[in-house]
Parts: sequence; C-alpha cells; structure tokens
Amino acid sequence: MSFSLLESFSRINIDSERLTQAKALFSEGAFEEADRLLNKSDLKREQEAVLLREQQLDSALEEVKRKKEQIADEYLIKAQLTLTQLDNPNRFEEADQYFQESIHTLAAFDNIFGYAYFLDEQNQDHKAVDYYKQALEIRKRLVPGQSPAL
Repeated sequence: MSFSLLESFSRINIDSERLTQAKALFSEGAFEEADRLLNKSDLKREQEAVLLREQQLDSALEEVKRKKEQIADEYLIKAQLTLTQLDNPNRFEEADQYFQESIHTLAAFDNIFGYAYFLDEQNQDHKAVDYYKQALEIRKRLVPGQSPAL
C-alpha cells in the first residue's frame, strides 16, 4: 500500500498546501494524520465549487462564441449591403473593411468564401485564391470525407 502511495506522490503535481502537508506527513509515516488532513467534507465542498465554476465558465464561453458568430455575420451582411450602395464612391473599400472585420471576429466558411468572391470580383486574384483555399480547408473540416460543394 505505501508503495502505491509513494508512487502517486512522485507522479502527481504537489501544488497545494494541503498536498504538501499530506506528503510530509506520509514521509514521516503519519498515515492517519495525512488522511485526516485530506478531509472528505472539505474536499467535497471544494470539488462542488470548482465544478460549478467550470460549468459557469463553459456557459460563458458558449455565450461568447454565439456572440462572435452573430457579430461576424452582421459584419458580413454589412459588407454585402455596402456593395449595393451604388452612390457611395468608397463602397469597395468600406466593404473590404467589413469583410475583414467579419473574418477577424470569427473566421468561418461563409465570411471567408464571401470575401474571396468579393476579391475575385475586384480582380484581386492572388488574394482571392488564398481566401478560397482557406474556405475550402474549413469546408473540409466541417464535412470530412466528402467533396465540398462550393
């Protein structure tokens, strides 16, 4: 039994005061004191608190991801709407900025492909090809094993 404890103590990361003290007690042969130090109710309380915090952070991260997708989509639509403003002499430059903001917020197939198409239409072939390739890579990850329908 002590051998597996010794092995565990040598393998785990001792990064809490409680584990440091438990290891010291174990090294002195004070097994019962080390066991009492690792109090079941204290461990349970801390476990529940950290798992609840993890759940809260996961929920917050999911909300951030949803919001990033929403903002990226809104920039994509803004770029496309800007291109319809025929009386705006800066529409191409502004649309370019909005496409880039969309991609900066969240690089997704739709906004990257949309930007590639825009660049292609603006005869920026080399740049367009790079973005088409990025869109293709994203599509391949989304639908592994299938030929992407662009």
